[in-house]
Amino acid sequence: MMEFIIFSTALILISLLIVFLTYSGWMSTIDIQVTEVSTPGTFFYKFYQQSYSECSLVLRELFKFPVIKNDSKLKCMGIYYDDPKKIENNKTRYAIGLFVPSDEISDELKNTMTGIGYSHVQLPPVKAIVAEFPFQFWLSILVAIYRVYPKLKTYCENQKLNAHPYLEVYDQKTIFFVAPLEKNELFYVDEYKYSSID
Repeated sequence: MMEFIIFSTALILISLLIVFLTYSGWMSTIDIQVTEVSTPGTFFYKFYQQSYSECSLVLRELFKFPVIKNDSKLKCMGIYYDDPKKIENNKTRYAIGLFVPSDEISDELKNTMTGIGYSHVQLPPVKAIVAEFPFQFWLSILVAIYRVYPKLKTYCENQKLNAHPYLEVYDQKTIFFVAPLEKNELFYVDEYKYSSID
């Protein structure tokens, strides 16, 4: 009887683990392609120079913005400039904010975002490397980072592509990993240009 209980408990735990891993995206297929990212827009952002691990707190606050909850065309986005394996953890640089397609921008939204301390830059349509990952809940981000970035790096090395910087764009169901192959300099915000890792 005791053996049956132990076996049943182990089976239930294994089943729950499989469901959890599947739901978080651990078993998702990651397809990488070169494609045209055809939507120009405005990126309202704040620049940070600190550990990448801190950006989850910034993203969580951003996801609470009423303007994002009320308009599915507006996307949370991060631009990540440094390789954490090459730069000290507390010196990595990134910009996090809100991407607004050009046809969705309004003076009211612009005034709201700049009024609470966000800078802005225009981002063009570009040819880029793109990968998608399911966004179910916050753990999905950690799983995605662990699984997607090594594949992107390997893909770039194999194809001899110079793709940078790395963008993460979030909608309600998907995380899009994007690395521009052209007009790269337009994705480097002014604060990055004046920053230092020394």
